[in-house]
Amino acid sequence: MKHLLCLLGILFATSASAVENTAEVWNTNKVTAPLFGKHASFSAEQEIRLRDSYGIYYSHSDFGIHNHSIDKLCFSIQFREVFETRDGWFVEHRPHFNAGYKDTFGNLTISNRFRVELRTYEIYDTSMRYRNKLEFGLKVKKFFFFVNDEVFFTHDDVPRNRNSLGITHKTTKSLKLGLSYLLQQNFKDVLILNHATYVQISLKI
Repeated sequence: MKHLLCLLGILFATSASAVENTAEVWNTNKVTAPLFGKHASFSAEQEIRLRDSYGIYYSHSDFGIHNHSIDKLCFSIQFREVFETRDGWFVEHRPHFNAGYKDTFGNLTISNRFRVELRTYEIYDTSMRYRNKLEFGLKVKKFFFFVNDEVFFTHDDVPRNRNSLGITHKTTKSLKLGLSYLLQQNFKDVLILNHATYVQISLKI
């Protein structure tokens, strides 16, 4: 059984017609356990996000079954329960299916994950959303450099896009440190850009 603990400290500026600077801390606890070798494994995840001006504004719990029967491919069926505040707390029930590919060519790593989400709300209409994340990574000794792009889209719109680049360093078998930059583009009535730099501390037991 593996236990993964991640702490993310984020400072970002949001700009459209105004600019807002906030500091955030994200804490993720994740447990994975094999069930039937490569054919099935179980995962459970809990994440809490805190913002300096709000306190806790988001949390989710995620449970899933994963399959790695085919080399370099991964499939999973998961369920995520989201609690978020937007002028009051609301709940989102989010089952999602994931198909992932990962391969290495020497020190170069290429991965792609496609996700289908069914988003059921208490206060909004039920909707489908799709996400595709493509990443390129380069390993240099104990350092890993990466750049990725994640596109969010629905049947008739592309509401969001995320670009990220960064570096991680595995100091020990259990501890990994990271520094990254993320640009998120929200395509609404006006284009809203979120710039984020964040520090990641990951502990695996």
